[in-house]
Amino acid sequence: MKYITDTLKYIKSNPMLWVAYAIAAVCCTAILDVSSLHNILNSYSAGIFDASVTDWILLFLPLNTHSWWTALMSLAAYVLLTLDLAFICASLNRHMRYNSLSPKGIFSSLNNELPSCLITVIVLLALSCLNSVILAGIMMATSFSTVAYMYILGVIICTLLALCEFYVVTFFSLWLPCFNIAGFRVYESVTYAYSLGATRRRELFLSIFIPTVIIAACALPFAFIRISALSLIVISLLVALLFIYIVALIYVVYLDADGITREDIKKF
Repeated sequence: MKYITDTLKYIKSNPMLWVAYAIAAVCCTAILDVSSLHNILNSYSAGIFDASVTDWILLFLPLNTHSWWTALMSLAAYVLLTLDLAFICASLNRHMRYNSLSPKGIFSSLNNELPSCLITVIVLLALSCLNSVILAGIMMATSFSTVAYMYILGVIICTLLALCEFYVVTFFSLWLPCFNIAGFRVYESVTYAYSLGATRRRELFLSIFIPTVIIAACALPFAFIRISALSLIVISLLVALLFIYIVALIYVVYLDADGITREDIKKF
């Protein structure tokens, strides 16, 4: 819980993150697609378990492919989100290491942050696309039977698989600050992030998992609302908040694990 409280305190202390939060929320509205979720929920509520493989893929896919226009907007949103991530990393780096929130200093650091942020977004998007196909395949495999408990089994399998994937990813979550602050190359940053993450394995996992579950629990009721615009706005705000939290968290954990003194602490 220490890292959770430290991160929340830090987010409150850095006004630049709220600017980044607004940008991330706008990006999420273009990326997320709640129509597939509503299609699946409608079929469930009617007792007809006939959701298509497309619906399942789109449910797990972090890309709005409802039409060519929404797909184009989603890709543009990822470009903006990459710039937003670079802005966040620059802000965290400057503030935590030098106790400076000067816009000039932050924007001058963007070029240094962009390569790692671009790699991160591309890799996570590619893994998410692959994961969406796997999870959709599991749900379709359990849909050949009309018995309701088979769908429940599919949900349980997908949840356990997602939990395992989540656990593995947390080991490499420190790679951004390893690359941006330590100055390692890509492979060296990945291996060093893994070694650092192993020393904070339990704390790091729980610090990401607990807020994720809370955000998911808050978003779930809005998933059942048939007003798509309201669902999209609320879920986007919650996802963007989780995005800001996780990026801030990995810098908080990295500086603590690597023994680097935080110059911003006295501002709390």
